[in-house]
Amino acid sequence: MSGIFQEVIDADERIEPRDDMPDAYRKTLIRQIAQHAHSEIIGMQPEGSWITRAPSLKRKAILLAKVQDEAGHGLYLYSAAETLGVHRDELLDALHEGRQRYSSIFNYPTPTWADMGAIGWLVDGAAIVNQVPLCRCSYGPYARAMVRICKEESFHQRQGYELLYTLAHGTPAQKRMAQDAVDRWYWPSLMMFGPPDTESTHSAQSMAWKIKRHSNDELRQRFIDMLVPQAEILGLTLPDPDLSWNPSRGHYDHGEIDWSEFKRVLAGDGPLNAERMSHRRRAHEEGAWVREAATAYATRPTLHPSTSDPTTSGATGSERQDRGMSASGLSAPGLSDLGMSDRGLSDHGMSNPGLSDRGLSDRGLSDRGLSDRGLSDRGLSDRGLSDRGLSDRGLSDRGLSDPGSSDHGMSDRRSSDHGMTDLGISEPGMSDRGPLDRGVPGDGVGLREGGSGVGEVG
Repeated sequence: MSGIFQEVIDADERIEPRDDMPDAYRKTLIRQIAQHAHSEIIGMQPEGSWITRAPSLKRKAILLAKVQDEAGHGLYLYSAAETLGVHRDELLDALHEGRQRYSSIFNYPTPTWADMGAIGWLVDGAAIVNQVPLCRCSYGPYARAMVRICKEESFHQRQGYELLYTLAHGTPAQKRMAQDAVDRWYWPSLMMFGPPDTESTHSAQSMAWKIKRHSNDELRQRFIDMLVPQAEILGLTLPDPDLSWNPSRGHYDHGEIDWSEFKRVLAGDGPLNAERMSHRRRAHEEGAWVREAATAYATRPTLHPSTSDPTTSGATGSERQDRGMSASGLSAPGLSDLGMSDRGLSDHGMSNPGLSDRGLSDRGLSDRGLSDRGLSDRGLSDRGLSDRGLSDRGLSDRGLSDPGSSDHGMSDRRSSDHGMTDLGISEPGMSDRGPLDRGVPGDGVGLREGGSGVGEVG
């Protein structure tokens, strides 16, 4: 089987769950996908702790959306792993018991708001460079999950870059805070690509099976080459005095990475290893009732209407009506009790005349405060909207509307004023800060494997 299997791999064809595959290939995928999934759900913790402390509603909404994305990524990946014959409960048990790992990057603290920017720019930026090649992974379910994940990760990197840019061009104290965060996260982000190729245990075989497409050192070099021009535009300094352009190689040379720290944190001796795992176990235990309720709901017994009600079983529509039941099995008295008979509809403002097709009469609208007058009485008229801060003026005061943008409540002009583009996170004039070929994160940042990492999945 291995010979035929390798021929399929070499032909760049996808392996699907029902295909024959070597046990070693299956185990390698389970290990890698599980570690990736664990990293997504553990990775919610550093940023989740800042949701309630975000400096504005805009920043809170962006951060909340990002943390929600990470939870979704974990679900995609656990589902992909389950196609290999393992249940997610087994994977979570292995994580909680220390038999499986997650990315060591999440064992570092986030003491300042600038850490949210550094994580977005550096950590999510490294994740994009690492994960975009996985969109062409030889295992179909994993590759398909990665396409969506990488698109969402581009938003994560962009929001981090924009946040750092805002701080770096703010007060001197804000710039110092941004620089401090970059100093602390730069080296750990380089370690995210794994050990050097000479010490990597799994890379060679994973590349032969086309689970991975590039070695650890290749991806790390690509990431560094992407960061340097972006850091120049930010006005921040990467904390590597040996960082310099090498024209003969066509790449940046960089200083030596402290691999002893990498091994120490990976072994469980990082600043927050114990805290992260304690929180994960507690969340799993406290959420048991939710899983049990969902399972009970999914497995609840259901009764088919044709067999559960002897009065309707086998009866035609006309027969049901003769028995005082409509075609939907609702009797006339029952409709009246609910205010839905001919008389009941009138009582509830839903009778004829004039609007019988829709069941909404002029009189009924007025009775329920939905007429012109009724709208006013309930603060929903033009005046009422104004009273509650929901008129054109009121919305504008809250930065939520603009003339000509009532459909969405957010105008192009006001979106621009607040630094909100299609992704909702750019800064006015961001495109003027430097050409995209210099590596400025854009809407599709990191979604192309070649060049500066700016483009789309292709």
